[in-house]
Amino acid sequence: MQQAQDWRWSSVAAHFSGKDDKLAKVAPILEWYGDFAALLGQGTADGTEFKSLRQSETTGRPLGSEEWMEVLEKMTGTVLKPQKRGPKKRDSNDK
Repeated sequence: MQQAQDWRWSSVAAHFSGKDDKLAKVAPILEWYGDFAALLGQGTADGTEFKSLRQSETTGRPLGSEEWMEVLEKMTGTVLKPQKRGPKKRDSNDK
């Protein structure tokens, strides 16, 4: 299966048809983007959007703007943006 609309858990088929399925409510995306097929056909020549999507998929973190991530963090009470890597500095009071 090479096409996203053929994938069992993909919402693409529902968005292409314009009809909700068991998992997807299509109205929000269709209202926001309109022609969903054209949206999927867009991309950058260097593939940066695809790389970003794959990285998000690998890390399990949402993909979006800084502002959107901040809203999600406030809504969920969870840190979603990547943090500084490596060991954390110890507090001088931790002994």
